[in-house]
Amino acid sequence: MTLDELLSHARINHWTRWLWFRDAELNRDKMLLTPDGGVASTIRRCFLPQLQQVIPDLQVVVMPPVPVPRMPVLRSQKLPRQRDIFDEGESG
Repeated sequence: MTLDELLSHARINHWTRWLWFRDAELNRDKMLLTPDGGVASTIRRCFLPQLQQVIPDLQVVVMPPVPVPRMPVLRSQKLPRQRDIFDEGESG
């Protein structure tokens, strides 16, 4: 069963789907959510009983945040000197 089918069977309208379930994924009996503030608690409180009528063992799981790789800072690299637009050394 896909997430869209689950939400259809649970009679959750399209606007509510877009608002609360746009980043959700369904993996068998687990609904995976991104760690967005308040979304998981709202889904558990407001929609989980309705969804569990379709899939009785459904659980809401918040996925851990994915670390963003950072670019290493190379100390030996020097940034080019920015020229002032009012630099007196240039004529023009």
